[in-house]
Amino acid sequence: MFNKIILLIFTLSVSSVLFADYSLDSNSDGILDIWVEELEDNSIIISSDTNFDGNVDKKLAMNGAKLTLYEETDYNLDGIMDNFYFYEDGFVVRQEVDSNYDLKIDIWVYITNDGKSISSYEKDLDFDGVVDKVKEFEVYKEDGK
Repeated sequence: MFNKIILLIFTLSVSSVLFADYSLDSNSDGILDIWVEELEDNSIIISSDTNFDGNVDKKLAMNGAKLTLYEETDYNLDGIMDNFYFYEDGFVVRQEVDSNYDLKIDIWVYITNDGKSISSYEKDLDFDGVVDKVKEFEVYKEDGK
């Protein structure tokens, strides 16, 4: 299952670059580094090469209302995405991290208050695929309750 997810992410990364509707050379070096793909449902995927090495290291998906749905980044710039952000109503609600770059998520962060507060996190400390540590935080709503 995990391999299928990696293959899907890789396929989406390659397809968004190869079939981009718009592209841009943001640093004027003659090499494209931002690609925008418009999908049939009016959502868009923006892929970018932020360190100009030829690899996509950031990807952002937005719905037709231009609210962010999903974001992924290649934190260590090795060509493989390792930080994933999931959104609801335009606000980040969860982050998943591959902290040791072994292609397996080992940190899950849950976010509330319109993306402003961490409610809990889970960690796989020994990277065996099983959560070893859970930390929950008392979160107050913006109205103080």
